[in-house]
Amino acid sequence: MHIGISDTIGLLRRVAPAARLSVVIAAVALAALLSGCGGGGGGAPSGQPVTVTGRVLRAETGVAPNPAATIAIGGTTTTTAADGTFTLTAPANATMATITAQGSMTRTITIALSATQPNNLGDIYVSDTGYTATVTGRVVALVDGALQPVGNATVTLANVTTKTMTDGTFTLNGLPVDLGNVAGTFGKVSAAGFEDKPITDVNLQFPLKAGANPIGDLLIAAPSGSTPLPPYTIKGVVQVGGQPKAGVTVALMMTVGGVPTTLGSTTTDATGTYTFWVTAGMYTVQATNAAAMQSTTVTLVRLDQPVTAPTINF
Repeated sequence: MHIGISDTIGLLRRVAPAARLSVVIAAVALAALLSGCGGGGGGAPSGQPVTVTGRVLRAETGVAPNPAATIAIGGTTTTTAADGTFTLTAPANATMATITAQGSMTRTITIALSATQPNNLGDIYVSDTGYTATVTGRVVALVDGALQPVGNATVTLANVTTKTMTDGTFTLNGLPVDLGNVAGTFGKVSAAGFEDKPITDVNLQFPLKAGANPIGDLLIAAPSGSTPLPPYTIKGVVQVGGQPKAGVTVALMMTVGGVPTTLGSTTTDATGTYTFWVTAGMYTVQATNAAAMQSTTVTLVRLDQPVTAPTINF
């Protein structure tokens, strides 16, 4: 559809003079809106073709499938080379990859492709037994000689990713059974202000089995010479009627993948104070007193610069 000058003039001749200005404004706005449709607008950038690479390995042996595995992303497919690597072109808005290998259970993983950055999915492990292993653990750092849980750290294992809670704990579901049967690096822990920590077969302690697999603490470290970490990174006060209130439940939330996610909660002390120890990011602090809720937002930029949230008043 196209709105031209002649269309606008013809419309103006059929309306009262007082209404002509409104008609002109509406016509221009409609033309601008429709200019993105049809021949002049082009397709959405998110659907443009991008290159995706990776490698498929068997969890039981750590070697490439033979015969070759098949990878399907966004309607396009390819097969792996002898070393398990693959390259294909897929739409940037594709969100799932399905891997099929003879003798292994088909695996589907969630992916997030970039239209501007390389898209390497890394090592994708397929299992003969299935993807029913769950790994639990805790991410910690050494602060003033004591282990301090690290909230909002990113934990990735075998293409499954999650965030740690404010107590440092995490749960990863849908992992390949028998992962860790051979030596290797299967993921990592990333947290702002810390060095990345690889997750290896030593951390897993044993090949993953179906069901629960607790792996304990994963200790991460700040870069050498960095500023000592504080005992908290976010602090605030809750008041009721202008007075500090003890025992109020305070939750810390953030948006992860477009979804509001609660990272954990605590209660205020006798001075109405609450604290959280998390990595840099944008957060929402929500306090609940009786049936009422109040919230505020806070941005933490650096671990060595704790922030005080605006006081929450009921």
